[in-house]
Amino acid sequence: MAAGKITDFAGEADAADAPGLRDYALVKRSALLVCLAHKARMRARDDLTTMFGKRIALQVKRAKAELEEICRQQQAIVESLIGNYRTVLQPIDADGPVLTAKEKAAAMTADILAAVGELDQDRAAVMGPGDTPRQSAYVLPRPEDHAWA
Repeated sequence: MAAGKITDFAGEADAADAPGLRDYALVKRSALLVCLAHKARMRARDDLTTMFGKRIALQVKRAKAELEEICRQQQAIVESLIGNYRTVLQPIDADGPVLTAKEKAAAMTADILAAVGELDQDRAAVMGPGDTPRQSAYVLPRPEDHAWA
């Protein structure tokens, strides 16, 4: 049977009262009631699905909030442990390889900044007061020319 016809029959059965349904023939009355029951089942199923979806959405929302809170707590624990770890290891590794590497990197950075400063002075000496550079004239020295290489 077509869906439109089922809807029409269900609407007709819903609008009629019991004495009005008795006026129909048995076959037509049965068809109207079956269509009404079918539509009622469909509505109930749709309502149940909607309620289930809303309930699941609420549980998902709560679970996400709980997960975010757990993540925040774990992050705080990790940060606390890292702080404690640094506190414990700092006196142990005062002259260790990490500190030596940091000092060497700082010295290399200072050398590079000094070289760039010298280039700026050289460029200023070569160019006149109103001159503007047409292209970048920076030429960095080769690494083998420095003591840190």
